[in-house]
Amino acid sequence: MANKKESQDFCYIARQSLCPFLKEKIGEKQGLILDLKGNILSKHQGLHFFTLGQRKGIKLSGGPYFVAGWDKKKNSLFITKNKKTLYKKELFVFPYHSISEKRITKPIHAQVKTRYQQKLSQGYLIPEKRKLKIIFKKNIFAPCPGQFAVFYQKNRCLGGGRII
Repeated sequence: MANKKESQDFCYIARQSLCPFLKEKIGEKQGLILDLKGNILSKHQGLHFFTLGQRKGIKLSGGPYFVAGWDKKKNSLFITKNKKTLYKKELFVFPYHSISEKRITKPIHAQVKTRYQQKLSQGYLIPEKRKLKIIFKKNIFAPCPGQFAVFYQKNRCLGGGRII
């Protein structure tokens, strides 16, 4: 699995790829694939087969297409051809945990990682009540709610939190 090209593959499944594993364990739940204007383009076999920013597995002509979001209540998947719309300047994490001796109480500069094998991104951590706002110097690709952001200063891990 370490030699897989995309980081969306699940690293704990040794003998099969993620889609057959999910299909076996969760099953399929067909829904609509829509563009960002709400036009119906096709059908999907389950939202659990997709992640934000994913290109692989969207079987439509005229692409490439990228997963831009979803509506869980309606079981709808939204896609776009415009990859640039998936880049974000900021995100929030909640809850977040500090593993250093002090909790983050004021804005600090840090390096942040939001995807496996992603290069560290420069940004600022800004505490806001119970959540943490992260503003990046350069936009990052498709930070996905439910995934984790981990923050560092130099070679020291400061902590991390779930992206909301």
